[in-house]
Amino acid sequence: MFQDLKYTLRLWATRPWQAAFAIAALAIGIGANTGVFSVVNALLLRSLPFREPDRLALLQHFIAPHDSTKEFHEWRQHSVYLADAALFEENDVNLGAVRVGMRAHVAQTSWNFFSVLGTQPVLGSGFSADEDVDGTGWGVPGRNAVAVISYGLWQQLFNGYPRALGSTIRIDGIPLTIVGVAPAGFDYPGNAVLWKPAAFSPGNNGWGTVARLKPGISWPQARAAFAVEVERLSPKHAVAAVDNSNLRPRLTSLQDGLAGPVKNASLMFMGAVVLVFLIACTNVASLLLARTKDRAVELSIRSALGASRASLARQLFVECLLLSFVATLAGLLLASWTTSLAAKVQPPPLGAQSYSVLDGRVLAFMLIVSVITTLALGVLPSLYVGRMHAFGSRTSTRTRGSRLLGQSLVGVQVMLTMILLAGSVSLGRAFVHLMGIDRGYDVQGIVTVNISLDGTTHQVGKRQLPYFEEVLDRIRQLPGVRSASATDFLPLYASAFVGGPYGLDGRKAPLNSTMIPVLS
Repeated sequence: MFQDLKYTLRLWATRPWQAAFAIAALAIGIGANTGVFSVVNALLLRSLPFREPDRLALLQHFIAPHDSTKEFHEWRQHSVYLADAALFEENDVNLGAVRVGMRAHVAQTSWNFFSVLGTQPVLGSGFSADEDVDGTGWGVPGRNAVAVISYGLWQQLFNGYPRALGSTIRIDGIPLTIVGVAPAGFDYPGNAVLWKPAAFSPGNNGWGTVARLKPGISWPQARAAFAVEVERLSPKHAVAAVDNSNLRPRLTSLQDGLAGPVKNASLMFMGAVVLVFLIACTNVASLLLARTKDRAVELSIRSALGASRASLARQLFVECLLLSFVATLAGLLLASWTTSLAAKVQPPPLGAQSYSVLDGRVLAFMLIVSVITTLALGVLPSLYVGRMHAFGSRTSTRTRGSRLLGQSLVGVQVMLTMILLAGSVSLGRAFVHLMGIDRGYDVQGIVTVNISLDGTTHQVGKRQLPYFEEVLDRIRQLPGVRSASATDFLPLYASAFVGGPYGLDGRKAPLNSTMIPVLS
């Protein structure tokens, strides 16, 4: 085996470009497959960092009864298919601690939010059963004005010291006492760094609902019971099915709900890189087969000198094994770069769902791909050696079977390339069409910035307008600025809360419209 390895390296030295091409082709195929599989593994295969995550459900486009604390908790306790359910609402706030101010994503939740997910704070405790109150939402701190902070925020603000418990932290100027620290990597929902008790108020439809199925209840049974409940609650809570199927209430697993549209995109991308891998294998297999035919005289001489066909086949197989090994190492580097790029372009819904090639399942996948590559590349030359005659010449060894094998490899390669090319062209045309859609406004040269006055001295209504007027005046005086304006909601960013039948030029409005106030 050691002699075969040394001989393989000498062959690579005589034909470095062929070896480099084969290694590069396989490295791209193995690295791309491993990198994309790490994304699929994080989003779809790896379990969520919760207790029994396969029993967690997300009630999408469903407004649970929440006009009061009593109404919500009575609803969850009397559910026929849910063991428990919790509400949450996300928001960006001004967060302030000792000598620190920042913009942060936080959530207000019902008191049982952590117990539904099966997550316990690593320091301190969660919310007590009497924390939820009736109020006007974010302006109400909860009965005891407490909060649970994320592990990362604990490290950032308090350097991981236990003295964080009992400290005061402010969201939009509201003081809260820290009573717990969430586990590392826990940031649900939406990369939240702080959780406060919920303040229920009628008419607030911004709540999300996460629940846990009862033991013995299957997913089909739960979906059937959910459909009955939607029909029962729709007259009161306006959750009747609408024409747009994307807004219809549905009960789905939490993992599928977090993956969202990324699930199908990731699977489609996985299929594309599998085709790339197969094309790379057929390319390299054709190259190795052609090189084996060119070495027919050499192999015949070695056979005449006493080398058995088994030893010749072993030599060719060792060449393929070394080729796959080097390509796998190069593919590992490419996979690491792919995962880092995916983390920037497509961040995971949970911090614990990081894209990493240093995962047991991902490394096992890479090992399987490498073994398949070795077998696929090693079988063909070995079969060729098995049919080779001693003292065969380069022309005499080009049998009908070898020609058919070479033509078959070329045909498979062309077929896979056409499939990949057709899918790429179709996807590219759709992307170009999407980018060319008229949005109704010109985005060239536009810069936006978000400002919140909550918790500041300018929060009072009479001070807000002078503040924004002064800000706009200063911005308009900056070099290169042609104009500046302010609005509550950017286009395509969110829906306004003010709506109704607005007519135009004295005509009656056929449908309700939303109104977005601006400051010009």
